[in-house]
Amino acid sequence: MKEKRTPARRDLLGSLVGLAVFIVGLAILWFVFTQAKELFDMPARKALGISTGKTLDFNDVGIQALGVVIRMLTLLVMSVVGSIVANRGITMFVESRRAPK
Repeated sequence: MKEKRTPARRDLLGSLVGLAVFIVGLAILWFVFTQAKELFDMPARKALGISTGKTLDFNDVGIQALGVVIRMLTLLVMSVVGSIVANRGITMFVESRRAPK
């Protein structure tokens, strides 16, 4: 006896959720890249709080440099998270489009 095969049903809700997750991942990446551009376009004097005519306080410069490094590491982590979220959205979208077995 042959078993009946149900026609391939594509999950519309799963596709929409996957697409939404992908768009959120892209938004995170867009935010990271705009923040990185802002950080790298900033002159070093401004980023480190150095002004002409003042004596250089190495403690203040060190604190500012540490802040820049922390900001760069935060952007790195956010870019990885954005990539993972976008990849998860693509995976959810593709899996929702497959025919059930």
